[in-house]
Amino acid sequence: MRGKRIQRRLLAAFLGVVLLVLVPAAVMLDSWIGESVRDVELGSLTREAHALAGELARTRPADVPAWIAELPASAVRVTVIDDDGRVLGDSEVPAAALGAVENHAARPEVKAAFAGKVGVAERRSATVSRRLLYVAVPVPRGAWVLRVALSSDMVSATVGRAHFAVWLAGLMALTLALLLGTTLSRWLTQPILAMTRAARAMSHGDFEAALPT
Repeated sequence: MRGKRIQRRLLAAFLGVVLLVLVPAAVMLDSWIGESVRDVELGSLTREAHALAGELARTRPADVPAWIAELPASAVRVTVIDDDGRVLGDSEVPAAALGAVENHAARPEVKAAFAGKVGVAERRSATVSRRLLYVAVPVPRGAWVLRVALSSDMVSATVGRAHFAVWLAGLMALTLALLLGTTLSRWLTQPILAMTRAARAMSHGDFEAALPT
């Protein structure tokens, strides 16, 4: 009974140390990975926007909606905007409905792109009624802006998978620590119990009792 009590105390102490180290590390890693995944998504969108803007500058199509329609199928929304803020083409808006799309000149990412920068914004789209992550870049040698957008739900799903992986790894580490802690506590308890038995025997006059090394 005493051996079990000692073993439980050793195991509790061991697991306490593991939790004090593991939980803060998992929280920090979770936060860092979430930010990193978003940065990766943003970098991917920026590269795609620059590539499409370069292709648009090279071809300079007379029919922008047709040019967008010929792009490979993708989860990314593509929009081309002229210097007046008028939408010339959008992968999620039929050509016949472009005239009803509100002017985009005041959009922060569009304003940044017309200033020669990479414009980034995240908000709910008034056109397609979804929350999107936007990246807009200037089209070389022209007065247009090309903007790409990805659903925030897709970004959040990617971040969520990364978070799940972190906490799953943490749970596996805790399970391993529990198994190791149980084994370690048993290994430490055995010589303590042997010394206790020897001390008890000596107290009764048995000085031949063997002690562990």
